Amino acid sequence: MSFSPMLFLAGVLGVTAAAWAWELAARAGRRHRVQAIAGKWQMHYSEGDRFHLAPRVAEQFPVYGAADVRVADVVYGVRGARHYYIFTAEFTEGVVRTKHRRWRVAALSEGRGQAAEGPGIKITLAPEGMGLVEQYEHLAQLEAEQKIAQE
Repeated sequence: MSFSPMLFLAGVLGVTAAAWAWELAARAGRRHRVQAIAGKWQMHYSEGDRFHLAPRVAEQFPVYGAADVRVADVVYGVRGARHYYIFTAEFTEGVVRTKHRRWRVAALSEGRGQAAEGPGIKITLAPEGMGLVEQYEHLAQLEAEQKIAQE
């Protein structure tokens, strides 16, 4: 049985289109779930890094050897005198040979009106092994507990 080049090309394009549609659907589902979390915690949501957190996060990121840090799906709000951000941090892990692209949900808080650089920034990572929604909820709960402890 022989396949023509056009049939092969059509098959490859079909598989590519299906994978692209699958990725779009997964991204939309993730965005919807994170938006729901933001609403539940009376915070706001941004799909992209509108606050340019990535450079600040990269400097202080608590994973050794993390590179090419990107920030997405940011849940943000103001609590008292602090800005809070909970976001997905995508990064490359590995220094010498094998490098892997990873993601973790992270939280960052900074004082309002202060320069957001230096030792005043602390990045907290959600525990590994949890799903995306569970990581966001874990960090939002930590933020709420810290807020109560500060009052």
